[in-house]
Amino acid sequence: MRAKSNLVFLFFGLFFVFYTALYVFLLENISVWIGDIKACYSVMGMNSFIFNHFHIFIYLFIFLIMSYYIFKVLTFFLKTVQEVLKLKKQIEKLRLKTFKNFVVIDTDIPVSFNFLNSVVISNSVLKILNREEKKAVFYHEIGHLKNYDSIKFFLSEIILSLLPENLKNLLKKQLITFSEFSADMYALQRVSKKDLFSAVLKLKEEKNKYPQASAFIEERFLFAFENKKQRISPSVLIIQLIPAVVFIGVIIYKTCFCGAM
Repeated sequence: MRAKSNLVFLFFGLFFVFYTALYVFLLENISVWIGDIKACYSVMGMNSFIFNHFHIFIYLFIFLIMSYYIFKVLTFFLKTVQEVLKLKKQIEKLRLKTFKNFVVIDTDIPVSFNFLNSVVISNSVLKILNREEKKAVFYHEIGHLKNYDSIKFFLSEIILSLLPENLKNLLKKQLITFSEFSADMYALQRVSKKDLFSAVLKLKEEKNKYPQASAFIEERFLFAFENKKQRISPSVLIIQLIPAVVFIGVIIYKTCFCGAM
């Protein structure tokens, strides 16, 4: 499952590379296309002009859409950086003690998550779990830490912001699901299934205050107890290939069909 999590993240990275290459290519050629449209419009009939330049109008439309999402990404990135800095201050403020890369914070909200290169866990979690359940949660979070999941989630959030919200959520779910499975597998090499999912269910009871605890509970149960395998959705590969296909198409049909360029 760790391999699948890394593969999904690799697909996201390839999507970003193709997306960036396509946008740069459009940006470099947009002035030429606009100049061609102006020149041809004055000497061609309307029907012929539209037929020979229809794909150029599509390129300009794609450029505008991509520009909107790139602006959205930049805004999201700045907002996320502010939130990370704010969270860091909150963790420092609530810090009770630190042991190696574990940080215990003082809050009634039961939380357990990766932050940068540390595992942050609240004292309220420690109060509701027994010793073996605590070990299960610790090892699960270490599994995330070893796979650099917090960094992957951060970068994926930025990359996937280039897509509409419904597609972003679909692809993000794939990465999170495989990451949770991978962290569970790491923990299950060291604790029993009973202890791990006893801890998960206890945290689930606090879902109103801790919604992340109930994320993908059913899928994780099926994976751990019934060995139900999860496959990478074809949508991950298809969406990743879209900018690559468009990029190739733009290169092939770079000029207008009237041959003026």
